[in-house]
Amino acid sequence: MGWYMVKSGLNDNPHVSHFRLAIHQGLALLLIVSILWTILTVNEDKNAISKNHSSILRISYASLILLSLQITLGAFVAGLKAGFSYINFPFMGDSFFPPAIVIKLEPYFYNGVMLQFTHRWLAFVVFFSFLWILKISRSYQETQKYARILIIVGITQVLLGITTLMLYVPLALGVIHQFIAIILLMLLIKIIHILKHPMTPAAAKM
Repeated sequence: MGWYMVKSGLNDNPHVSHFRLAIHQGLALLLIVSILWTILTVNEDKNAISKNHSSILRISYASLILLSLQITLGAFVAGLKAGFSYINFPFMGDSFFPPAIVIKLEPYFYNGVMLQFTHRWLAFVVFFSFLWILKISRSYQETQKYARILIIVGITQVLLGITTLMLYVPLALGVIHQFIAIILLMLLIKIIHILKHPMTPAAAKM
Protein backbone atom coordinates (compact mmCIF):
# COMPACT_ATOMS: atom_id res chain seq x y z
CA MET A 1 0.00 0.00 0.00
CA GLY A 2 2.94 2.30 0.66
CA TRP A 3 4.23 1.77 -2.87
CA TYR A 4 0.71 2.14 -4.31
CA MET A 5 0.49 5.49 -2.50
CA VAL A 6 3.90 6.71 -3.71
CA LYS A 7 3.13 5.56 -7.25
CA SER A 8 0.20 7.99 -7.40
CA GLY A 9 2.67 10.89 -7.15
CA LEU A 10 5.02 9.71 -9.91
CA ASN A 11 3.52 11.89 -12.61
CA ASP A 12 3.43 15.49 -13.82
CA ASN A 13 1.69 16.46 -10.56
CA PRO A 14 4.11 15.07 -7.92
CA HIS A 15 1.62 14.75 -5.04
CA VAL A 16 0.36 11.44 -3.74
CA SER A 17 -3.36 10.70 -3.73
CA HIS A 18 -4.92 11.77 -0.43
CA PHE A 19 -7.17 8.70 -0.63
CA ARG A 20 -4.19 6.35 -0.84
CA LEU A 21 -2.43 8.33 1.89
CA ALA A 22 -5.46 7.85 4.17
CA ILE A 23 -5.61 4.10 3.44
CA HIS A 24 -1.87 3.75 4.07
CA GLN A 25 -2.24 5.58 7.39
CA GLY A 26 -5.33 3.56 8.29
CA LEU A 27 -3.49 0.27 7.78
CA ALA A 28 -0.64 1.51 9.99
CA LEU A 29 -3.10 2.44 12.74
CA LEU A 30 -4.91 -0.89 12.36
CA LEU A 31 -1.54 -2.60 12.88
CA ILE A 32 -0.90 -0.53 16.04
CA VAL A 33 -4.38 -1.32 17.39
CA SER A 34 -3.95 -5.05 16.63
CA ILE A 35 -0.61 -5.18 18.44
CA LEU A 36 -1.97 -3.25 21.43
CA TRP A 37 -5.09 -5.43 21.67
CA THR A 38 -2.91 -8.57 21.53
CA ILE A 39 -0.65 -7.28 24.32
CA LEU A 40 -3.63 -6.35 26.48
CA THR A 41 -5.26 -9.74 25.85
CA VAL A 42 -2.10 -11.65 26.75
CA ASN A 43 -1.83 -9.70 30.02
CA GLU A 44 -5.53 -9.70 30.91
CA ASP A 45 -6.80 -10.98 34.24
CA LYS A 46 -8.16 -14.47 33.57
CA ASN A 47 -10.00 -14.50 36.91
CA ALA A 48 -12.07 -11.39 36.22
CA ILE A 49 -15.82 -11.59 36.56
CA SER A 50 -17.79 -10.47 33.53
CA LYS A 51 -19.84 -7.30 34.07
CA ASN A 52 -22.51 -5.49 32.10
CA HIS A 53 -20.85 -2.40 30.61
CA SER A 54 -23.12 -2.13 27.58
CA SER A 55 -23.94 1.59 27.94
CA ILE A 56 -20.39 2.89 28.22
CA LEU A 57 -19.20 0.35 25.65
CA ARG A 58 -21.63 1.73 23.08
CA ILE A 59 -20.39 5.27 23.73
CA SER A 60 -16.77 4.13 23.57
CA TYR A 61 -17.38 2.42 20.23
CA ALA A 62 -19.12 5.54 18.90
CA SER A 63 -16.18 7.66 20.09
CA LEU A 64 -13.76 5.26 18.39
CA ILE A 65 -15.65 5.60 15.10
CA LEU A 66 -15.68 9.40 15.38
CA LEU A 67 -11.96 9.51 16.21
CA SER A 68 -11.15 7.19 13.29
CA LEU A 69 -13.15 9.45 10.96
CA GLN A 70 -11.33 12.50 12.33
CA ILE A 71 -7.93 10.89 11.78
CA THR A 72 -8.93 9.98 8.21
CA LEU A 73 -10.01 13.57 7.58
CA GLY A 74 -6.63 14.65 8.95
CA ALA A 75 -4.95 12.50 6.29
CA PHE A 76 -7.14 14.09 3.61
CA VAL A 77 -6.25 17.57 4.87
CA ALA A 78 -2.55 16.71 4.92
CA GLY A 79 -2.65 15.06 1.49
CA LEU A 80 -4.35 18.06 -0.10
CA LYS A 81 -2.21 20.53 1.92
CA ALA A 82 -5.52 22.02 2.97
CA GLY A 83 -4.10 23.32 6.23
CA PHE A 84 -2.54 26.22 4.33
CA SER A 85 -5.84 27.48 2.88
CA TYR A 86 -7.17 29.25 6.01
CA ILE A 87 -4.95 29.73 9.05
CA ASN A 88 -7.16 31.83 11.32
CA PHE A 89 -9.51 30.37 13.94
CA PRO A 90 -12.45 30.07 14.56
CA PHE A 91 -13.24 31.92 11.34
CA MET A 92 -12.21 31.01 7.83
CA GLY A 93 -11.15 34.35 6.43
CA ASP A 94 -13.79 36.86 7.49
CA SER A 95 -16.65 34.41 8.06
CA PHE A 96 -17.37 31.29 10.06
CA PHE A 97 -18.23 29.24 6.96
CA PRO A 98 -16.04 29.07 3.85
CA PRO A 99 -17.13 31.38 0.99
CA ALA A 100 -19.92 29.91 -1.16
CA ILE A 101 -17.78 30.07 -4.29
CA VAL A 102 -15.10 27.92 -2.62
CA ILE A 103 -17.69 25.39 -1.44
CA LYS A 104 -18.95 24.96 -5.01
CA LEU A 105 -15.49 24.94 -6.56
CA GLU A 106 -14.77 21.22 -6.21
CA PRO A 107 -16.50 18.01 -5.02
CA TYR A 108 -16.41 17.60 -1.23
CA PHE A 109 -13.70 14.91 -1.05
CA TYR A 110 -11.44 16.98 -3.30
CA ASN A 111 -12.28 20.31 -1.69
CA GLY A 112 -9.46 21.05 0.74
CA VAL A 113 -11.24 24.01 2.29
CA MET A 114 -14.38 22.01 3.11
CA LEU A 115 -12.31 19.13 4.43
CA GLN A 116 -10.38 21.52 6.67
CA PHE A 117 -13.65 23.04 7.90
CA THR A 118 -15.04 19.58 8.73
CA HIS A 119 -11.78 18.53 10.41
CA ARG A 120 -11.86 21.66 12.59
CA TRP A 121 -15.30 21.12 14.02
CA LEU A 122 -15.47 17.34 14.11
CA ALA A 123 -12.62 17.66 16.62
CA PHE A 124 -15.06 19.18 19.12
CA VAL A 125 -17.63 16.45 18.46
CA VAL A 126 -14.94 13.86 19.19
CA PHE A 127 -13.93 15.71 22.36
CA PHE A 128 -17.57 15.83 23.47
CA SER A 129 -17.69 12.04 23.13
CA PHE A 130 -14.63 11.88 25.44
CA LEU A 131 -16.48 14.00 28.00
CA TRP A 132 -19.44 11.65 27.73
CA ILE A 133 -17.18 8.67 28.44
CA LEU A 134 -15.75 10.49 31.48
CA LYS A 135 -19.22 11.29 32.79
CA ILE A 136 -20.47 7.71 32.53
CA SER A 137 -17.17 6.24 33.76
CA ARG A 138 -17.94 7.55 37.24
CA SER A 139 -19.97 4.36 37.65
CA TYR A 140 -17.10 2.21 36.36
CA GLN A 141 -14.01 2.54 38.52
CA GLU A 142 -11.86 0.47 36.14
CA THR A 143 -12.04 3.10 33.41
CA GLN A 144 -11.99 6.34 35.42
CA LYS A 145 -8.23 6.83 35.29
CA TYR A 146 -8.02 6.31 31.54
CA ALA A 147 -11.09 8.48 30.91
CA ARG A 148 -9.40 11.36 32.75
CA ILE A 149 -6.19 10.86 30.76
CA LEU A 150 -8.29 10.81 27.59
CA ILE A 151 -9.70 14.24 28.45
CA ILE A 152 -6.25 15.72 29.22
CA VAL A 153 -4.75 14.37 26.01
CA GLY A 154 -7.88 15.43 24.08
CA ILE A 155 -7.58 19.03 25.30
CA THR A 156 -3.89 19.00 24.37
CA GLN A 157 -4.74 17.71 20.89
CA VAL A 158 -7.40 20.35 20.23
CA LEU A 159 -5.13 23.19 21.37
CA LEU A 160 -2.22 21.80 19.39
CA GLY A 161 -4.37 21.52 16.27
CA ILE A 162 -5.43 25.16 16.53
CA THR A 163 -1.85 26.27 17.23
CA THR A 164 -0.50 24.25 14.30
CA LEU A 165 -3.05 25.86 12.00
CA MET A 166 -2.41 29.42 13.15
CA LEU A 167 1.38 29.00 12.88
CA TYR A 168 0.98 27.98 9.23
CA VAL A 169 1.40 24.25 9.82
CA PRO A 170 5.02 23.78 10.97
CA LEU A 171 6.19 20.25 10.13
CA ALA A 172 7.23 19.43 13.71
CA LEU A 173 3.87 20.42 15.18
CA GLY A 174 2.06 18.51 12.43
CA VAL A 175 3.99 15.35 13.32
CA ILE A 176 3.28 15.80 17.05
CA HIS A 177 -0.39 16.39 16.24
CA GLN A 178 -0.53 13.06 14.41
CA PHE A 179 1.38 11.30 17.20
CA ILE A 180 -1.09 12.50 19.83
CA ALA A 181 -3.95 11.23 17.65
CA ILE A 182 -2.37 7.78 17.91
CA ILE A 183 -2.18 8.12 21.71
CA LEU A 184 -5.90 9.01 21.80
CA LEU A 185 -6.67 5.96 19.69
CA MET A 186 -4.66 3.71 22.00
CA LEU A 187 -6.37 5.14 25.10
CA LEU A 188 -9.79 4.39 23.62
CA ILE A 189 -8.70 0.85 22.78
CA LYS A 190 -7.47 0.43 26.36
CA ILE A 191 -10.82 1.64 27.73
CA ILE A 192 -12.76 -0.70 25.43
CA HIS A 193 -10.55 -3.64 26.37
CA ILE A 194 -11.03 -2.97 30.09
CA LEU A 195 -14.79 -2.88 29.61
CA LYS A 196 -14.81 -6.12 27.63
CA HIS A 197 -12.32 -7.84 29.97
CA PRO A 198 -12.81 -6.35 33.47
CA MET A 199 -10.03 -6.64 36.04
CA THR A 200 -10.40 -8.03 39.52
CA PRO A 201 -9.96 -5.44 42.33
CA ALA A 202 -6.49 -6.81 43.08
CA ALA A 203 -5.37 -6.56 39.45
CA ALA A 204 -6.82 -3.08 39.04
CA LYS A 205 -4.55 -1.72 41.80
CA MET A 206 -1.40 -2.97 40.02
